[in-house]
Amino acid sequence: MVLEGLFWSGTPLLESVGENEPEVVRLRETVRQAIRSSLKPIRAYAKQYEKYLDLFNLDVNEYLQQYDSQEHTAAEVKQEIERHLKDKEVLENTLPSSIVIGSYWVMTEGIKKELAKKRKTLANAVIELLAKKLRKQADEVCEEFKFIARRLYDKPNSIEELAEQREYMKTIPDLLKKNQELIDKAMVDYELIEEFNYSISAEDFSAKWTCISWPYKIQQQMEATEQTLEADEERFQKNLLADQNNFQDRLDSLNMAVAGFAAHTDITKAHEIGNEVRRLVKQMKECQTLAHTYNNRERLFNLPVTSYEKLNRLIKDFEPFKNMWLTASDWQKWHDSWMNDPLTTIDPEQLEQNVSNAFKTIFKCYKHFKEIPACQEVAYEVKEKIEAFKPYIPLIQGLRNPGMRSRHWEQLSKDLGFPVVCNAQLTFTKCLDMGLQNHIDVIAKIAEVAGKEYSIEQALDKMEGEWKPVVLEIVPYKDTGTFIMKVGEECSQLLDDHIVMTQSMSFSPYKKPFEERISTWESKLVMTQDVMDEWLQCQRNWLYLEPIFSSEDINRQLPVESKRYQTMERIWRKVMNAAKSNPQVIALCPDPTILESLRECNKLLEQVQKGLSEYLETKRSAFPRFYFLSDDELLEILSQTKDPTAVQPHLRKCFENIARLTFEEDLRISAMFSGEGESVNFSTDLFPTGNVEDWLLEVENTMRCSLRDILREALRVYPEIPRTEWVLKWPGQIVIAGCQTFWTKEVTQ
Repeated sequence: MVLEGLFWSGTPLLESVGENEPEVVRLRETVRQAIRSSLKPIRAYAKQYEKYLDLFNLDVNEYLQQYDSQEHTAAEVKQEIERHLKDKEVLENTLPSSIVIGSYWVMTEGIKKELAKKRKTLANAVIELLAKKLRKQADEVCEEFKFIARRLYDKPNSIEELAEQREYMKTIPDLLKKNQELIDKAMVDYELIEEFNYSISAEDFSAKWTCISWPYKIQQQMEATEQTLEADEERFQKNLLADQNNFQDRLDSLNMAVAGFAAHTDITKAHEIGNEVRRLVKQMKECQTLAHTYNNRERLFNLPVTSYEKLNRLIKDFEPFKNMWLTASDWQKWHDSWMNDPLTTIDPEQLEQNVSNAFKTIFKCYKHFKEIPACQEVAYEVKEKIEAFKPYIPLIQGLRNPGMRSRHWEQLSKDLGFPVVCNAQLTFTKCLDMGLQNHIDVIAKIAEVAGKEYSIEQALDKMEGEWKPVVLEIVPYKDTGTFIMKVGEECSQLLDDHIVMTQSMSFSPYKKPFEERISTWESKLVMTQDVMDEWLQCQRNWLYLEPIFSSEDINRQLPVESKRYQTMERIWRKVMNAAKSNPQVIALCPDPTILESLRECNKLLEQVQKGLSEYLETKRSAFPRFYFLSDDELLEILSQTKDPTAVQPHLRKCFENIARLTFEEDLRISAMFSGEGESVNFSTDLFPTGNVEDWLLEVENTMRCSLRDILREALRVYPEIPRTEWVLKWPGQIVIAGCQTFWTKEVTQ
């Protein structure tokens, strides 16, 4: 039946070769291997181009920026350009456009052109950079020449300006020489550019030749300016002679005015004569200035210097008249003001100084005018008026004592038996009408008391003023969310000084009007000192305890102390926030509430420290080797009880020369290491569970047991193996102990 179902196709078919047939796979792998082998020469050839990678990746702008940041001579620039052009030529001559390597035809024309183009670009960029620098130099030189030209065009308005112009012209040859050197150097650089067939722009070409032409222009202008200056010099010399002639007329006029001054003898016209004196003094000063100017100009013209000794004698002769009449005028003005203006406007110190100076001046005038009786009479009259006023000076000083207050005026009225009220209507004339000049002793006594009290008042005001700018420096402390205080040495010194000063005031016999103020101020300062002392003590203790009680382990082990510390810290933060909002010392510190808060903080901190010390003592009693550690080191361990490895830095202090323990990944302790790096495996591993002092005791016991077992084993095998091998097999301390044991045994046997 099967045969009956078969049929034959009309077209004969032959099955093709499969791609996964063994022979096909083998041939395909052979082809691939042949291709890989053929690529090796190509890769080797490609490595020859690696030396061009720096050039290929070079950024032209960065290269120019770096090159421009350094100073280069023309020779160096030329070498740089030639280097780029030479490298370009080498690239074009050595690199092929294409090459046949094995069965490959490699095209290198693109990279060859790119590298050559990069070299050409770099060379052109250096040339352009040099051209820009030359243009800048040319512009700078041209600006200097323009400045010189502008100075030469300036027309002098006086002989002084003319002399200054000539002095400047003397410096021009050096300036020309200096700029000519710059031009010559620039021309050399331009020739360098031309060697490389670089075409400069029209603007650069113009700047170059403008720069070259400037020295000739300046020379021409100097000659023209010199001719102009000669004409100006002649004109100024004529003007000087005319001015000097007019000046002589002015001196003659002044001389006549001074000569007639002896005729002024009417003291009632002191103000008018004083104004005339001031006018003449002003004219004499102007003449002195002109005489000095004319002499300087004569020197500039190389003319004989005119002597103006006549003017100096005139000024000297007029000096006594000036002093007398100015003093007389000033005295009348001062006397009228002192007598009739409100008493409160008088400055007693200035008054005494004016009276003293006026008397000295008028006394000299009185002696000088002995040959001119009329003028001497004027001086005598002024002198008598001053002498008559002198006795009133102590009275005015007493009444105008800055310490005089209403209580002093009331006391004065009481002692005198009639009212004396200091107000805007009270003048010195009224004081004399009341006869106060007859009670100078009473007034002086009260003024002395007022002065002493005023000194106390001023001292108190000064102390209060000195405290206003003093503030606490409140700065954030780490990541605690609160602050700490910094107090300068100046603040502490100021506080001590003011307390001493205030306490000395309290013993003054003149303290009564300020007794309450002194007491209040002293209380403020003392409380400020108490607050500062408590504050600094609290801050020191808080800074010590804050990192300790930031540990959850410590808080868990010391719940009572932790609660006290938290209570203290709430108060501390409140105080520090208040200080941050108002850091002025004298406004913040004299506060009983703050003082009480800080004392409460210190009390709590003292209890916390006591509890902490007892806790540490308990730990040391449980593990006596903790006595080798300081409190801070022990606290560092106890604050990290969850991390047994925290003991590692402190092991050397607890166990002599034990550098570290070996903690496995599961924290199992398996060995110990000495400072020299020797290790000793523990005979039995242990896990650090429970309190740190407990498992450290176990570690100590394990150390002993392990060393005992190792020593026993070492002694056992000692007779069995060579000594040289035995010494190297065991830790150093075991070797020493074993050797001593056998030495003792052999000696005793």
